[in-house]
Amino acid sequence: MEKIKAWGISSPVKKYVRGVSFFIILLLLLCIANYVTLPRNNTKKSGIYNENAWGFYTEPKDSIDVLVIGNSDAYSAFSPLEIWNEFGITSYVSGQGNIMMAESYNAYLEAVKYQKPKLVIIETDSFFPNFDENEIMINTLADTVYNAVPLFKYHDRWKYVTLHDILNPPEYKWRSYSKGQYVSSKIDAYVPSKHKKEIEFDKTDIDPFISFYLDLLIKEVRNNDAEIMFVRFPCDKSYVPEKHDIIQKYADEYGIRFIDMDHNPEIAGIDWKKDTRDKGTHLNVYGARKVSKYMGNYMLDNFKLPDRRNDEELKKLWDEDYKTYLLVIDTMNKRLK
Repeated sequence: MEKIKAWGISSPVKKYVRGVSFFIILLLLLCIANYVTLPRNNTKKSGIYNENAWGFYTEPKDSIDVLVIGNSDAYSAFSPLEIWNEFGITSYVSGQGNIMMAESYNAYLEAVKYQKPKLVIIETDSFFPNFDENEIMINTLADTVYNAVPLFKYHDRWKYVTLHDILNPPEYKWRSYSKGQYVSSKIDAYVPSKHKKEIEFDKTDIDPFISFYLDLLIKEVRNNDAEIMFVRFPCDKSYVPEKHDIIQKYADEYGIRFIDMDHNPEIAGIDWKKDTRDKGTHLNVYGARKVSKYMGNYMLDNFKLPDRRNDEELKKLWDEDYKTYLLVIDTMNKRLK
């Protein structure tokens, strides 16, 4: 076999070395690009979608005892500050509209880098996203790739990258006073008997792409010695009994508590004429107050959660956020008059 005189290496081996070297260099460049294009702060301006969902970064480390994950139903109906004020429980809502379970899973993985929630509440309307099977598959695969290779998700950021970004790690500074809740005092009445349409629903189980990541999420939560709870927050417009039955079967299989506030509407006692901000799709702060009161009592009765009001530093911080929360609602009400 002909030899390469300079090194005494055969031609096929040289090609192999070149190929491996190219792959290593490409991988190194990809790692650098991933690092450089990552948002340097947890703000929309920095490239974060729905910054309110990621405010757990800047809460005092390991101070959040309850993490709520889900879609817009969750961040509209669950009020961490109402629960704090009445029960002293610290919580955060990491919710995003039309969220896929792959992204919910990623949100949990990110949260536990900074927090150690004792209870994880998973909102169940996200088990049945408003997409067909192909769209669920495509969106799930896209989220999977984005989470594995952030460059694809934040590729537009290269135009704004500075030398400071290259030389320094991300530094999260933005805080959500509402702890992830979407705060709205707007009242836009809904009358179920007049507005509710027959919903076409032909599923007999949770979509495989959803259940795959849901299984992973449950396993990860339990590996972290935390408890899990399923909750369907009030959203009469999208409720069908078949959804309840499918989720209840899944919850029973995994030994998970499941509360369905549409299947049992008396639980929160929602008045759809006063407690919704957009004709029955999402709750306003008045509906969220009712849901949160019920949730606070339920969590105290069924889970071991500490009263954090005994921590003076944490109490001062959360009390200030609660004051801001009330001020925001008051300001909204004045503008709506």
